[in-house]
Amino acid sequence: MGIRSYQKTIVLRLGVGIFMAVAVAGAVSCGRLFIEPSVPAEAPAAAASGSSSSGAAATVYNYYVYISNNGNLRILEYSQSQTTGALTYLAQNNTGTPQPKTLTAHPNGKFLYAASDAGDKIFVYSINQTTGLLTKIQDIATEDLPAYSTINPAGTCFFASNSTTGSVSAYSIGGDGLLTLAEHEAGFNTPRGLGVHRSGNFLHVVNSGTSQVWLHNIASDCTISTAADTIASGAGPYGLTGHPSKDFVYVSNNSAQSISIYTVNPSTGVLSSAGTQASVGSTLYPYVDPSGMYLYTGRYASGALSGGVFGYTINQSTGLLTALGTNAATRLNDYCFTSVADPLSKYLYLYCDDGGGNYYVKYYSIASGTGELTDSGTSYNPSGAGWGLAAIRIAQ
Repeated sequence: MGIRSYQKTIVLRLGVGIFMAVAVAGAVSCGRLFIEPSVPAEAPAAAASGSSSSGAAATVYNYYVYISNNGNLRILEYSQSQTTGALTYLAQNNTGTPQPKTLTAHPNGKFLYAASDAGDKIFVYSINQTTGLLTKIQDIATEDLPAYSTINPAGTCFFASNSTTGSVSAYSIGGDGLLTLAEHEAGFNTPRGLGVHRSGNFLHVVNSGTSQVWLHNIASDCTISTAADTIASGAGPYGLTGHPSKDFVYVSNNSAQSISIYTVNPSTGVLSSAGTQASVGSTLYPYVDPSGMYLYTGRYASGALSGGVFGYTINQSTGLLTALGTNAATRLNDYCFTSVADPLSKYLYLYCDDGGGNYYVKYYSIASGTGELTDSGTSYNPSGAGWGLAAIRIAQ
């Protein structure tokens, strides 16, 4: 699924890190937890014709969404309407990629990375800056089961957690988007979600086997230190995501059905508990939208609890969460996983399974100023299991 670095990426965290997710000055990634970078404001509507009040030409952007379809070994490519949020099918990348679950977009919007937890590889794609279409340019080995990935805000380091091997693979990223192995750092106990702090100096990793979050320092060559600090999470931690402009980190605790909230010491990367959001249900991949104002998480239908997507406002001083009023209206009797917003935080996309093996992506409009969600009534069927979502914008 996914995740995101604490700058934003779009992995339609569809993800961190877990951080599902998932970091781009103009891109967003989601898939198993990842983190996303902040994006400059869009030119005002009055300037859309190509000029502004200052006489400068307005920047025009095209928007794209990518959906992983690990059941049919492909990545689906869509253009996105900023007027309605609707997706228009463009193409599918049938490269035989085994289970391309997590999708992570590079901060420059020029490359997309797919973690394959069946092929034990990272697949790298260039993104055509005119059409948004993908071209595979590399595949590189990881260790066993790389289900979560993230990129640092500078776009120079890529990290993937390998849950079966108990390691994190670290790579440097060249100007051409290609990966070069820096190291496989061992010693983890079922690592899952991970994310890079917005400073780019620290990597936080969910260590599911010990119900902890581990801190690692990042060197200039993208290698990471052994654990410099640890802190307890709730039971069964999975996803991790960070705030794009504040020192907050969020970890979903699937067994405890809660979200652990942490503050980050910006000088050392050390986490301190700020509180716990209880009664969130079974959730894997929390996601902070590019504005940094809201946290959304997909939820499993389990017992008396409904599935769907649940949202929270983020207190910008403390990082604490307050449930949105529309949570009751966004309940589904399905299993929902990753979510991701477009770079302007206008629409939220959600990956779900109806319980019968039928996977779909649906989307909601996000109310400006409140974060409340309105169901568009539209869904897209990728015709096979998947987790990864990524959303980007490209200047024209």
